[in-house]
Amino acid sequence: MIKKFSNTILVWSVLSSLLMIIFLVNMGVKTRSPEEYNERKKASVNNKFVVPGQIESIGALEIIIGGEAHRYQRTKAGNWIYHQEYGDSTKNHERTTVDQHSKIQYALTGFGRAQKERVFKYNPLADEYGVSNPKIYLIIYTHASDSLPWRKIAVGDVAPDTVSRYILIGFTIFTIANFHIDNLVKLINETSN
Repeated sequence: MIKKFSNTILVWSVLSSLLMIIFLVNMGVKTRSPEEYNERKKASVNNKFVVPGQIESIGALEIIIGGEAHRYQRTKAGNWIYHQEYGDSTKNHERTTVDQHSKIQYALTGFGRAQKERVFKYNPLADEYGVSNPKIYLIIYTHASDSLPWRKIAVGDVAPDTVSRYILIGFTIFTIANFHIDNLVKLINETSN
């Protein structure tokens, strides 16, 4: 009886591990054309920046905190706006002042300069760094009109040094300066009201 019970636990453990791996592989799947994917891959290999090409190379950034999404995107004129969703899709979604544009551009430019510091192996079975069930997600789009993201970043715990924060990109954990995340949270507080 005990042997059957331990075999059942083993089977369920293996099954749940496989499901977690499938989920994580799907999180990291690139959704671009093969040419664009290869260009991005070349640019990001050994790149010290979290956003290769920095912020000038993206069209939108969604910051999800506690299940609430905050989207910043470029207009056709290249200005950054806070994109507010309303229940009625026919209403104007862009409600950003010139002052907010400056704040958004400043904060996102700073985030675009975030550099990877330390590198850690990711073990999905042991969430040592708080990236498996994060409170903050960053979703980056190449163009504001894209429906599929170019990169997803899970933002984990603050490191013991209190100045770095763990992030998960694909299957690799990096640390970045924590003030980059603090600045994004501050940006939300200043622009979403």
